[in-house]
Amino acid sequence: MTLDEAKSRITSCANQMDARYGKTVFDEWAMVSLAENKARVLAYIGPRNDDFLRILPKILARCARN
Repeated sequence: MTLDEAKSRITSCANQMDARYGKTVFDEWAMVSLAENKARVLAYIGPRNDDFLRILPKILARCARN
């Protein structure tokens, strides 16, 4: 699956959830690569791109501890 195909499927799924619940379920999503122990944002859709990039290292650190 290509990155564009994955983004399209995620967008489609998010639209289906929104339609079923009658409101926005997720207002943002991200695809993050963790290859070679390096985090890299492959795609992000949402209103808080700068905030997301700022807090991503904290999120990943918490995940690594669990």
